[in-house]
Amino acid sequence: MLAGGLAAVTGAFLYHRGVRYPTLSLEASDLPTAVSSNGVAVSLSDCFQFYASQTSFRAFAPEPKMVFSATKNQRIEFELNNVSKRAILGTSAPNLNEDKDGITRRISFDIQADKDVELHWQVPFKDEFTFASIGDSGGNHELSWCLKRSAELGAEFLLHLGDFNYQDGDYERAIDLFHNAPIPCYITIGNHDFHDSGLLHHQFTDYLGPFNSVFSLGNVRFLNLDTAASVWPRSGGKRGRLVQRLIDEGQEQPQTVAYSHCPLHDPSGITTHDIGSVRERDWVIDSLHKLNAKTLLSGHIHIFDRTEFMGIDNIIVGQGMGHQDLLTANMATSKMALGKVRKDSDIEFEFAPLNMPLELHCHPRMEPVKASLRDGEHADLIKQVDAACS
Repeated sequence: MLAGGLAAVTGAFLYHRGVRYPTLSLEASDLPTAVSSNGVAVSLSDCFQFYASQTSFRAFAPEPKMVFSATKNQRIEFELNNVSKRAILGTSAPNLNEDKDGITRRISFDIQADKDVELHWQVPFKDEFTFASIGDSGGNHELSWCLKRSAELGAEFLLHLGDFNYQDGDYERAIDLFHNAPIPCYITIGNHDFHDSGLLHHQFTDYLGPFNSVFSLGNVRFLNLDTAASVWPRSGGKRGRLVQRLIDEGQEQPQTVAYSHCPLHDPSGITTHDIGSVRERDWVIDSLHKLNAKTLLSGHIHIFDRTEFMGIDNIIVGQGMGHQDLLTANMATSKMALGKVRKDSDIEFEFAPLNMPLELHCHPRMEPVKASLRDGEHADLIKQVDAACS
């Protein structure tokens, strides 16, 4: 009897938390929806507080909201990162000051005891906008170029599809680049960001955002689903709870775009680079259909591919390191996806060349590609790249 009860409690706990594999572990705790310090409480919507910081927050949606309350009259000062330069702050906070520094806002205002103050940023491009998407960039010069190129192409924000961490120092460099990007970035976690010779995911949740999240802008819902490692049970954990909550709410969005690291299928026919198992893949597909998500943007495989798979338009844009640009004999270039949202019409996707400068091809993971080209018709080109990377 006792053993049966213990098994039931353990099963319920594991279902709630989810077990991750490979690198067997429980999921990290949810990001807090409210924080408090020194008599000030903050309710958070679509943003979170940096780890070990009382005054820094980061948004993971275009229109974040914060509600402050205090136990005494005082002046509040903080900064909010990852906010569109075009976002407009709506509030009735007294003596408010807002300084803009790229995608970071530095805010100060007076608050009275027991009188809540709401801050809500809204963007003027809800109905018509362009967003970019690319993954597998590493965390150095290639990522910097992807961010710059997204802005050049007119994107209001970037959906990064994971795997910015390939070498020592990438995590720290990527965090800095994401926090100082020209446009906001909403990031799904990749397998290299989750574990690489040990668990690393705490850096993601400390500084970049949640594993799973959702936001709506105009008539489009954007759904971030974590596929960095398999989850057991597949409908459990934070991912399963988010999906089930959205299904239960039943507020069908006219269009839903999902983005995730692993694709539904590997176009090569080899199944080592798609979602972890057939049953987990089928659960994801069933969930996407229930949520009216017709598109899944993904990376993980360092290619471009667009295939309808079991009723889902699966677009793979995992070319963030731009190595396809070195294979000029194939007349193909590395691409990033651009989603064009227009009022009262379906999203249209275009695929723009990444146009990464040759001197940025200095990532260690590029070495096998460069080595295969050194003695052929690309020899002079590879010499130029080697010189730039020396």
